[in-house]
Amino acid sequence: MCYGVLRSIDYDGHLGKEFRGTRFGDQSKPQDERFSDPGRYHDGPASRSGNSKTGKRNYESDPSNILNIVLLGQTGTGKSRSGNTILKKNIFPSSASSVPVTKECHVENMKMGGTEVRVIDTPDFFDDCLKQPSKHIADCLTWCQTGLSVYLLVIQIGRFTDGERGILKQLKGIFSDMERFKERTCVLFTNGEDLKHMSLDTFINQADTHLKEIVSCCGSRHVFKNTKTDYQQVIELMEKIYKLLGNDQMSRDFEDWKTKHTDDKCTVS
Repeated sequence: MCYGVLRSIDYDGHLGKEFRGTRFGDQSKPQDERFSDPGRYHDGPASRSGNSKTGKRNYESDPSNILNIVLLGQTGTGKSRSGNTILKKNIFPSSASSVPVTKECHVENMKMGGTEVRVIDTPDFFDDCLKQPSKHIADCLTWCQTGLSVYLLVIQIGRFTDGERGILKQLKGIFSDMERFKERTCVLFTNGEDLKHMSLDTFINQADTHLKEIVSCCGSRHVFKNTKTDYQQVIELMEKIYKLLGNDQMSRDFEDWKTKHTDDKCTVS
């Protein structure tokens, strides 16, 4: 078991203090060269360019126009499927499995009005089966250096594990400004069908004390019904995300985009 050193990141994407993780992979190699320049607008591992011909803002020249949606949580909670729901198509591999399907960070872009939305699917950073977790954490942090970031802490309805009870303490080792991180985190519950006629608020009020504490610490909460095909649940999630950000320009862009996409369908299977 190896203990590695990696830089944490603050809520706006600046590299912060170094931390020693609880369990990281092989650290015999030099620190990733991408961290040699801790500037906010460093591009991620495989950046895509905007379209300058259309007159739309190009996110390489206007990184403040990028929104990163980072999916965090344990194996099997539905992170990848939730990412696919946001994207409206099957991009991230997803299946019912007791072993991790997502073994590295995957990133997919979509446009919402004038905003470049970057959905970042992550592995379970704290899974003992994950090889070289520090590398995957570094990839995630590198993506978050460009633009504004919000975090979806994905928890499955009816499946709250012992490992999830301490997840905020584990994440504290990655994000240097934990208070800001929690302000920009939305707890995303999956398998909302299992609530049946119960509201999300009622479920939370009756939940485990540790789960209540996680929800109360974070900026917002939302629920996805995995079999639901209309896109309204995603639009409602995005409204909560933009409220967390407090970015007027992005909010205006989203409102314009929303009027044209209220009848969209999600084709995730």
